[in-house]
Amino acid sequence: MKKKDYIYILIIFVVGLMVALITKGSNTLYGSQTDWLSQHWALPEYFRTLFYETGELFPNFSPNIGGGQNIYNFSYYGLLNPIILISYLLPVIKMVDYIMISSILIVIASGIILYKWLLNNNHSSEVSLISSLIFMLANPIIFHSHRHIMFMNYIPFIILGLIGIDKYFNSNKKWLLIVSIFLMIMTSYFYSVGGLIVLGIYSIYKIIDIEKINFKDFSLKLIKIVLVMLLGVIMASIILLPTIGVIVNSRGQLIEETKLLSLFIPKLNPEALLYNPYSLGFTGISLISLIYGFFSKDKKTIILSLIISIIFFLPIFVYLLNGMLYVRYKVLIPFAPLVGLLIAHFLDKSLKKEIKLLPIFLIALIIGFINMSYGKYVLVYFLDIFIVICSVCLYYKHKKAVIIYIPLIMLTLINTFAASTTEIFVSKERYNDEFDSKITNLINETINQDNSYYRFNNLDATLSTSNKIYNPKYYQTSLYSSTYSNNYNDFFYDTFSNAIPYRNRVITAQSSNILFQTLMGVKYIGTTEDSPIGYRLLKESNGYKIYQNDLVFPLAYATNNIMSIDDYSKLEYPYRLEPLLNGVVANHSSNYEYSSNIKKIDLNYESFVGENIKLEKVNNIYKMDVSKADKIILKVNNLNQNEILIIRFKLLNNPRCSQGDIGININGINNVLTCKEWIYHNRNYSFEYILSNNEVIDTLDINLLKGKYEISDIETYVLNYNVFREYFDKIDGMEVDMEKTIGDHIYGNIKVLKDGYFVTTIPYDKGFTVTLNDQKVDTEIVNNGFLGFPISKGDYEVKIKFEAPLFKEGILLSSIGFLGFLGIIIYDYRKKRM
Repeated sequence: MKKKDYIYILIIFVVGLMVALITKGSNTLYGSQTDWLSQHWALPEYFRTLFYETGELFPNFSPNIGGGQNIYNFSYYGLLNPIILISYLLPVIKMVDYIMISSILIVIASGIILYKWLLNNNHSSEVSLISSLIFMLANPIIFHSHRHIMFMNYIPFIILGLIGIDKYFNSNKKWLLIVSIFLMIMTSYFYSVGGLIVLGIYSIYKIIDIEKINFKDFSLKLIKIVLVMLLGVIMASIILLPTIGVIVNSRGQLIEETKLLSLFIPKLNPEALLYNPYSLGFTGISLISLIYGFFSKDKKTIILSLIISIIFFLPIFVYLLNGMLYVRYKVLIPFAPLVGLLIAHFLDKSLKKEIKLLPIFLIALIIGFINMSYGKYVLVYFLDIFIVICSVCLYYKHKKAVIIYIPLIMLTLINTFAASTTEIFVSKERYNDEFDSKITNLINETINQDNSYYRFNNLDATLSTSNKIYNPKYYQTSLYSSTYSNNYNDFFYDTFSNAIPYRNRVITAQSSNILFQTLMGVKYIGTTEDSPIGYRLLKESNGYKIYQNDLVFPLAYATNNIMSIDDYSKLEYPYRLEPLLNGVVANHSSNYEYSSNIKKIDLNYESFVGENIKLEKVNNIYKMDVSKADKIILKVNNLNQNEILIIRFKLLNNPRCSQGDIGININGINNVLTCKEWIYHNRNYSFEYILSNNEVIDTLDINLLKGKYEISDIETYVLNYNVFREYFDKIDGMEVDMEKTIGDHIYGNIKVLKDGYFVTTIPYDKGFTVTLNDQKVDTEIVNNGFLGFPISKGDYEVKIKFEAPLFKEGILLSSIGFLGFLGIIIYDYRKKRM
């Protein structure tokens, strides 16, 4: 590189840094309130915490989250990500700071590496600079560096792979290509599929460039480089195989119908390329460069444009890249470097005045007119295209390159900053409030004073803290991940009918449901509010309180009260809750006759309806028109001390998204029904509430979001908390050996008084191995989602081990891959010396 190239690299660095800092603002973190706060730093922090606790670089089990999960449920969020692994060496740097800094550096690195790649491909320094800036500031790159970082954090490795392909064809060096593919997959297995396709397309591009190549030679060269690329994939088997094992059974349900035939109909939709952060997010120069490719005199550029167009504008390919879930253009983000290459081609030819602009302009206009329903982007699109074409025309007349460069950079910056205005960054005030060090210290102080195995829930900011692990001994029931244990999620929402407070059903937040807390062994809760029944105040600091309840179930226990699955399936809500506390539901004949302590009642109350609520009752259906968020207050006078109140009703209407979600909060417990068209619809058509307090419940604060409601089948029940002692006395608890229990292993001892079932509150998974006194036992699903098995009377030493399905196969294949890679390095080195 020349001296000016280093100056241009410095410009890329400064521009990338300045744009990131400007978009962030002064009083916010470089992170979005959308998922970033609850997932994108919290889970990497947990991975690092788990590593420091266990010393295992390749863990299998995450005991602290969601009752205990296969850790590969969270591989999407940075498990074994090389960028995250570097943070393991930097314990003094907070993970939240590390994620923000590394995300900005990834953006900058992407721009710099693309500059080097374009320079290597004989583009001028100036063209490489402008193309790299347009690429770096494209919306998915800069925008998702603070929202969904896994959408873009692999980009540097794709570009390194492209450089590796150049080295392969120029000097037969394979190592960079292999290493880049390995790192790309380890960083983001999901987007690595698109990344591999990009590398395959560029390989075709390079092979076509070889003069007088016939089909046979073309095929042989393509097969050879595919085999080289395959080695990088094999090396990454340690993340790929166990992750494939969880994806098959752990994806969240999507409510979106896709007509198969429509997927094969081409859609000349510029949305794939332009403006939207959830697509490639470039400005009009990208589409013009793509169109130009078809008019190029260079056959490889024509082929490149053709292949890209087929993938972008034929929905079946986008559908397949999305794992056959939906047609969403975010999966095209890995193709951004190839678009950057086309932009560089266009600029090069424009500066040489080798482009006929009229046909390109006309095609761009036709595409615009075809997509007049493009919504808010229509006028922007035509103005954008007009400015680009005019700038090139003016250059043809005045021969000054800045006439092209300045408008392109200005359009890119406008596009970038326009997208950033839609972002809601996490304020420093909110972060400091929800992750207050005083709260952390109070929780850690509590944990350090109790060396038993229990669960701990933070009931404040339940979405933000859904994946927050304060201490290696902090075990919680919540999680928020796109992949998860279906057994646990189904139990949480379907079997136990916990409230659904958020738009996304994959969020299993901390619950104040005393029945659920008791079963799951939630001994401690932290909150600024009142506690559920049974919890006593332990300590307090600045309004944040720690409550303790000793009357909760242990991690594992034995019971001889058995209800068959068939008998259990006949029970309706809420009567199906009690057998889970009164014994076990298993694939075994029932050995007791169930008689519920839950009683149906009618509430006596006096009501006060807010002025923004119009309420009428028609044929036992309550219709409410809430013009503005407001509340109804019920003064109840027929409940007693120690009574848990259970409320249930159905929602008959589901508003469209133009009207918004509807939601009802009763005494701090929130239920939401998402709007009809929402892709991750939460299917919450029946609202259930389990309310409890150490005092008599005499007031129901019913807060309603704006919207229209139709409610029917209102049912109320009570359960006396005193019967919980009876539940507790019927079980034989396992004492966990805290000295031995760590990572993937749980050790304990149990004295079983009667033949029955061994029951855990660990979600069932195929990877568990359990031994009693060193004898392996066959496990099964109990209580509609948990690990358990039949057990006889006696004293037992219990060992529970978890190994992720396909983990050993992943280790084996990765080892073979690394040996193959080492062989290639040695072979290439010896060949070079000959």
